[in-house]
Amino acid sequence: MDGAAADSTAEVQALDCGRCGAWCHLGYAAADGQGDALVVPSVDTYTAAGVTGVTDANLDAVNTAVAAVDGAAADSTAEVQALADGAIALGAISAYLDLCSRRWSG
Repeated sequence: MDGAAADSTAEVQALDCGRCGAWCHLGYAAADGQGDALVVPSVDTYTAAGVTGVTDANLDAVNTAVAAVDGAAADSTAEVQALADGAIALGAISAYLDLCSRRWSG
């Protein structure tokens, strides 16, 4: 977008800032360089940013994955999606291994 697309009050008000707000939120969720996340995103935050697959059940794992990286490693949909996909896959593997160990031990 160039400046001409937002050079009046009406044009600025018409912009969809949902994704911008979500990215700002996710940027603060990525580690601040000392391992501390500044905010905790919700499922709605990820959805607004275009990241799919995040649910209440895997939100903590996804937030942990996002908080573990520098902000520059989580500043695009593709990067955050890859982090989310990895966290979701690890959760599924963990659940499967837990199920297998209960079946074999019983």
